[in-house]
Amino acid sequence: MLVKILVALGSLGFFVFEIAFLSPKPQQGYVITKQGDTIACIIKRPQNSSVYYKPQGDTLFHRGDAGFIKEYKYTRKQQLFKAITIPATLTPVYMQLIDSGKINLFAFHERVGKQVNTHLFAIKGNQPVVQVFGYNDKADNKTSLSQLVNDNQQATDLLNNEGSYTINKVTNCIRFYNGGSVDAK
Repeated sequence: MLVKILVALGSLGFFVFEIAFLSPKPQQGYVITKQGDTIACIIKRPQNSSVYYKPQGDTLFHRGDAGFIKEYKYTRKQQLFKAITIPATLTPVYMQLIDSGKINLFAFHERVGKQVNTHLFAIKGNQPVVQVFGYNDKADNKTSLSQLVNDNQQATDLLNNEGSYTINKVTNCIRFYNGGSVDAK
């Protein structure tokens, strides 16, 4: 009986520790609603499909889902998150904008226990969202990215050069395609 109590207390302690120390701290930023209104606020505990925000001068946090808030941004870190509907889902999720231009690159961070898996999605013009790194087989992801950049031979060469298919390679390829510089990492 004592062992069960100690195990339960240990589990509860870990849960409290995780909430208190591993959850993101509230940060200054703003949200933009579907109607185009910009609300300066403090953002707390964003989740995949909802954001908790406290408008300036308010005392309570409000929950806004992707149907109400189309994007939010942290002011200090200059990180922008947009509500994007990914393939095979009906509900939009918030993804971080990594690079913008002819192709917009988004990262979706999926937490599984203590591990965080990053999946990359790209949108070119008015085309549908395409997965370019993550859930699918790397060959399928690489083919999807290759189809997006096939009108730029140098970007295609960068994608197909020696080395493995990594997040860094995908990011560099799209940055190069968009006219930016390539990270040497």
